[in-house]
Amino acid sequence: MRAGLTVSGLLDWLYQEFPDEGHDLDSFTSFLGVCCGRFLALQLTGDITGGRTVSIRSLDAVSVLALEEAHLRGRTMVGSAFQIPDGSPTMGSD
Repeated sequence: MRAGLTVSGLLDWLYQEFPDEGHDLDSFTSFLGVCCGRFLALQLTGDITGGRTVSIRSLDAVSVLALEEAHLRGRTMVGSAFQIPDGSPTMGSD
């Protein structure tokens, strides 16, 4: 539990908010996949803590998104692998 929500509580909250933000519920599963991938990537780069003691609400979203963008600008796609400027693949190397 993080931010005071259980997993099922978080999913319910997101499911209720999704159409209110103008999104089609048919794309809800894709939205969850993207969110989970971005969240894990932010943890792996150290831009957000993996610990459960820090509330997600306490994070500065603007700063976190700026860090994420900076990381993405420093990499390019090569096949199914991200490649950093020195040429070494970082995941999913072909």
